[in-house]
Amino acid sequence: MGLIVRILLSAVFILAAGNATAFDLVTPDEHRVSAEAPPQFRPRAVPVPGAPKIDIQAPDVQKPLKAPLDILVKFEPTAPATINASSMKVLYGAFRIDITDRIKKYAQVTESGMAVSNAQLPKGSHRLFLRVTDSSSREGEHEVKIDVE
Repeated sequence: MGLIVRILLSAVFILAAGNATAFDLVTPDEHRVSAEAPPQFRPRAVPVPGAPKIDIQAPDVQKPLKAPLDILVKFEPTAPATINASSMKVLYGAFRIDITDRIKKYAQVTESGMAVSNAQLPKGSHRLFLRVTDSSSREGEHEVKIDVE
């Protein structure tokens, strides 16, 4: 089943790539404000049992990247629940600025995941928080750290 989901997500990603215009996923001002923010205290949260898993399929965020980025995310519910695609949220930086509406203008979001092409990010370090809810009202969250050269 994993291979089928990956093929479907790749097809969605190829369709989304047809929109060749780069867009600002994060503005330089948002990046500056987040980068200058003092460290934020965040208590450790215990993941909700059975919450959806969020997996970054592309790009490889373990190494520095060059913008614009093509982003492919996989959502994985715990059976028998299904993903509520409209619940997907993307928050940015230390202040968790809600950039969901901005990204949804350019993204293909389905129950299987999200595909975005040509996302522009300023040079520097970035933190994104992706959230999605399933049909059992469980919310999964995944923090992504991205370094852009």
